[in-house]
Amino acid sequence: MTTSAAIRPIAPVTDPWLTLKEAAAEAKLNPETLRGAIARGQLRAIKVNGGHGPYRLRRSWVDTWLEGEWPNEPPEVHRLRRMR
Repeated sequence: MTTSAAIRPIAPVTDPWLTLKEAAAEAKLNPETLRGAIARGQLRAIKVNGGHGPYRLRRSWVDTWLEGEWPNEPPEVHRLRRMR
């Protein structure tokens, strides 16, 4: 008995989804630091369960934010950095 659909091997995940806690651990930051960056629009994240569940982030999104290359940084963030 043969099937018409070929079985394909699963490709390795190069940019995995992370929970907020996993992303914070990889970045060596407090999860609240990431949560604040998400709230300010600095760090991209999605909420699962129709927007009511926990956050999920791509590893590349966290890397981009850590490297300071996120394009949509709000102006008030620049003011906060100058005051420090």
